[in-house]
Amino acid sequence: MAKKDDLVQGALRVFARDGYTRARIVDIAEEAGVSTRTIYNLFTDKPGLFGAVVELVAREFVGRRLSTIHEQLGVDGPVEDVLVAFADRWLQQSSELSLYLALASRIQADRAEVPQEILDRGMQAGPERVQGAIALHLKRFMLAGQLRPSDPHVATLHLLQLIEGVPEVRGYYAASPLSGEELENIARDSVRAYLYGYAPPEA
Repeated sequence: MAKKDDLVQGALRVFARDGYTRARIVDIAEEAGVSTRTIYNLFTDKPGLFGAVVELVAREFVGRRLSTIHEQLGVDGPVEDVLVAFADRWLQQSSELSLYLALASRIQADRAEVPQEILDRGMQAGPERVQGAIALHLKRFMLAGQLRPSDPHVATLHLLQLIEGVPEVRGYYAASPLSGEELENIARDSVRAYLYGYAPPEA
């Protein structure tokens, strides 16, 4: 079982680095320290191995994101304070989860080559669960009158785009990672921009 786990971890690193299309079984075997025969015995083919990687990401990455959502958004207080604390932790955590985020980026780039069944399974196990959890908390704020009534799933997408968009663009051009203070400022400004559109009319 340990060998299988090591293999999936090695495959995750290679898929995150090379993408689905360019990743080779021989490279995965070398990264994981196993033979190619072992890979084919355990997973049959590359799609089977990639599916196991998607399941790993669903357990580890999504589990940590869900914990952050419930810890940060499941509290009472002024909506701006709650959302800023959430956005700050979300951005800080992204650096801890960079390997998983790199894989997600590679999947997007290779989506035409990845079997649709695996894409669907990954969406259900990953982004849909994460976005659904955020939407539930935003709906709670809407019902409490702290956010204007709207589709909580669309509101979730807007929030994530604002939180993640600036670091993604700045990080792409930056020579060094953004500092904690920079991420905190981005979190605060992103939430304020969000509330400009989602604050209730009387606020």
